[in-house]
Amino acid sequence: MRALEASESALRFLASLKRSERLPPADLARYQAPLIERLCRHAALETAFNSERLRVLFDGGDARDGRFLVENWRQVRPVSRVDAQPLNDLLHARSTPPAAGPTQMLRTSGSTGRPLEFGRSALADVAALARGELLFEAHGFDTDARMGWILFVEEKAGWTERQTTGWNLRNPKAELFQLSKAATMGECVDWLRRVKPRYLMAPPSVVGGIVDALDGGTGEPIRLDRVFVTSESPREGLAEDVARRFGARLVDHYGAREVGEIACTCPQYGPAKHVAADTMLVEIVRPDGGLAAPGEMGSVVVTPFYNYATPFIRYDVGDFAIQGPAACACGRSLPLIERVLGRQHALFHFKDGTARFPVGLNGMRRHVPWLQMQMAQTALDRFEVRYVPSPGAGAPDFEAARRIARRALHPDAIIEFMALDRIEPGPGGKFEDLISLVRR
Repeated sequence: MRALEASESALRFLASLKRSERLPPADLARYQAPLIERLCRHAALETAFNSERLRVLFDGGDARDGRFLVENWRQVRPVSRVDAQPLNDLLHARSTPPAAGPTQMLRTSGSTGRPLEFGRSALADVAALARGELLFEAHGFDTDARMGWILFVEEKAGWTERQTTGWNLRNPKAELFQLSKAATMGECVDWLRRVKPRYLMAPPSVVGGIVDALDGGTGEPIRLDRVFVTSESPREGLAEDVARRFGARLVDHYGAREVGEIACTCPQYGPAKHVAADTMLVEIVRPDGGLAAPGEMGSVVVTPFYNYATPFIRYDVGDFAIQGPAACACGRSLPLIERVLGRQHALFHFKDGTARFPVGLNGMRRHVPWLQMQMAQTALDRFEVRYVPSPGAGAPDFEAARRIARRALHPDAIIEFMALDRIEPGPGGKFEDLISLVRR
């Protein structure tokens, strides 16, 4: 699908999204139902992986003519990225309906250790463009303003910095300045001072690094209006750091490359996130398979409606999240995620059988000033705090920091501190501030 045609289709789709985001919950479910059924029939008929897996959803197992049995939905076992990686061609549709448009073959970053190859229908791209435009509008972005974007750039692309246009659909001439995230934090700071964008889009680890570099240096202040973060989970306290350092509001866009946007910060009552329920079904699933109640933790399981090339049905993206309240005061009826906790492999387990995601580790920074920190669990009772010290900071108080860490982790946790010159990102170039090296 040509870029202009996709943009025009996305703007038409945008009008539909504005209506669906305020539908009462029962009407939203009725809106989703035919989209789910159509996708499941297609997946059962056109993908080898789903032909048996989805039989339970159709009367008599007949995906072509059998009645769709939505009451059996939770009998379909979620499939994870790890499950999907060795399947490859079995996941891809042999053919797609004409309305889905051409298919583009892509792959994930490989942040879980191995990339996942997948196809994406042009129709899914249109839905993603419309969702992006809806977010810009909801969060008050001026479509005439200048955007700065720090992103992953392959070395073969042959550039580390460039200027182009068209960061939004309504104004194809809106200035867009791009910088490779391979740049040092000092280079990012210099670039922001020189380019002077009104908005910044970047991975949260880069935004955090820029904040830390500015905290440890001098020079002209950098003012921004919005900071749009994506592709990683923001570190604890990043929204406050962004407000303090840039005078900006943090917009946290949560998603995965293979499925697109899952949720984004509520414009009025963040940091809770509204689910993109008009383009996908999002379930927070407890370990027993039931749906999490408000305040409960579960795995994030998604079913995007518009990708017919590689249909992801009840796909576990590998994150834990806390289910949000049933309603939001902003007036949008889209479901809420209270908080994305992080990758499932970063859940810390302890000798007494308990497990948790720690909250409050950022308090250690008062006693061990750092530019960057990573907490690594090396055994059920042992942790390493890997950190890059802040230049010019005083002597660290490790004991005070240990007390804070034990409150967040476990009273019996053994915590060691390791000063480093640099903390390398993981596979796929993403930085994770919590990692567990414990095999279970």
